[in-house]
Amino acid sequence: MTVSGLDWPGIPTLFRPNDRFKLPILWVSLVLHFFGLLLKVLILVVFGTTAELRKGRNEWNNWIMVCLTLSDGSINALQLGPTIAQLVRGGWDMSERWCQFQGFTTNLAAMISYHMLVLLTLERLTTIVRAKAWGKSHTITGLVWSTFISVLICTGYTVGGNAYALQEVGTYCAADYVAVLRPQKSPRILKAFSAVLVTITGLMLSIVTYAYMAIYWTVHGAVQDLRQVLMDGAMCSPAQPADEHGLSASRASGLFTRSRSKKADEGPQVDQARITRFNAAVAFKCGVLLSVFVCTYFPTIVKIVWTWIRMAPIPREYDAFTAMIIISSGVVNPLCALLLDARWRGPAAELLGKICRREKILVSTPGAAAAK
Repeated sequence: MTVSGLDWPGIPTLFRPNDRFKLPILWVSLVLHFFGLLLKVLILVVFGTTAELRKGRNEWNNWIMVCLTLSDGSINALQLGPTIAQLVRGGWDMSERWCQFQGFTTNLAAMISYHMLVLLTLERLTTIVRAKAWGKSHTITGLVWSTFISVLICTGYTVGGNAYALQEVGTYCAADYVAVLRPQKSPRILKAFSAVLVTITGLMLSIVTYAYMAIYWTVHGAVQDLRQVLMDGAMCSPAQPADEHGLSASRASGLFTRSRSKKADEGPQVDQARITRFNAAVAFKCGVLLSVFVCTYFPTIVKIVWTWIRMAPIPREYDAFTAMIIISSGVVNPLCALLLDARWRGPAAELLGKICRREKILVSTPGAAAAK
């Protein structure tokens, strides 16, 4: 199946009126973009007001999170305005120039976000599995390389006069992967671009999958050693060599100790229960982070491959599903940091608590004054 003539769905200069299918998509997009921006503002404020995040032991990990927040936030900002405009005007009526700007900047920001998530995973793999320090040079090198690759790929797309296209759902502009949405000057370049994109995405998915499995099994193996040590009634010396998983029982003891509450020791049985909860928490976090990453980017691979096989636009229902998944990541990523990472969760809860207390004071003051 091919498209030609007036059947091209990706020409952005043609008015695309809203219908019963597009309207819910636009409203859901509006909500996701709005709350995504709020969460990103919270992340940046927490980072700016918490010295431990900016200058503490894990400061360079936190800088990766800030870069991820900025790239995700730029997607929300670039998409929010056009979403509101389409709701107000009753459909898509953006210019060709805007389509090219939105397509390039959105794809660039999405690719940078993708590489930032991979970089965060590599940082966890390095510090937990390999027991190596992660410093300034690692973060800066990763940021520069990720940005360079993203700019190179997005610029390569336009080589030969190729243009971004309005997507099947009709609400945003992005890449025309195999030249099926609009007439393109160099379809071969687009096919090469799509092949490179699928290869890179698949490779990164494999790396992230391996990393979180390695993190879990490393911690799990060390926790088992620590549990055995507690059962034997003696702790390992710090000089004990690493076990077959690459993490010694003494290191597991350190991880476990940092995860415990500040309560006094209550005996080996309580320690065993805490170790079990610690191991379950690690498994839960690894599972959530891996699932979020795979569920976010795998649908895009399917979209590209599906388009390539059929050589025709995909159903707009699936394109809408893919778009919602990508937009949702802008909400899920900061939530993962705020809910799963204690380094961010504590300062964020403290900041929100201060805001709530201040609001209560502002609300209660007029009533108190009136009572007097």
